[in-house]
Amino acid sequence: MSVPETWTEHTTANLERSQAARAASRKIRNDIEHCLNASTTSIREFWGASCLNISQRAQETMEARNQLQTKLSKVNREISDIELSMEYIKKCIADKQNPLKITQTRLDLRKHRPNLELCRDEAHDQLIREAAELEEIVDHLIRQLAASQTVHQDLLRARSQLEADLAAKSNSLFIDREKCLGLRKTFPMTPFAIVSS
Repeated sequence: MSVPETWTEHTTANLERSQAARAASRKIRNDIEHCLNASTTSIREFWGASCLNISQRAQETMEARNQLQTKLSKVNREISDIELSMEYIKKCIADKQNPLKITQTRLDLRKHRPNLELCRDEAHDQLIREAAELEEIVDHLIRQLAASQTVHQDLLRARSQLEADLAAKSNSLFIDREKCLGLRKTFPMTPFAIVSS
């Protein structure tokens, strides 16, 4: 059993402990709120920096994709040009084959002349020179055709590689712009507020 003085002392001590506990609780709540707000601010800054980096990367990817498209257009034009050139060379070879055959046939017929008629005259020498010249032209055209075919194959490989690179850049751009940035349009956190009671 207590007396009024001990009851007052006990009650005053309880009130002081209660006030100290409430003050400590307020300080802890304020510290927590400050920590949460600082964390949210820090996360927002990182989120903003990430969005900016993704946007910059998407811009770089788009520029690279545009350069690839320009290169692909150039390669396609070169392929078209080399194909026209190859067709022209084939036509030139075909155009030279008939005169070469005629010249070779004339030479062959001259070899079958009887006795004194088989002579090496100016006409015979001219046919030999003409055949050699036509053979040299045809050989040169065949070498040009082979070189053009090699270039054509190189261009086809380059086009294939450019198309693969272009597809990869387009896919990266889709992922960065539509998927990543699309999901990051709004910040997913709201500031914390601790309600005091």
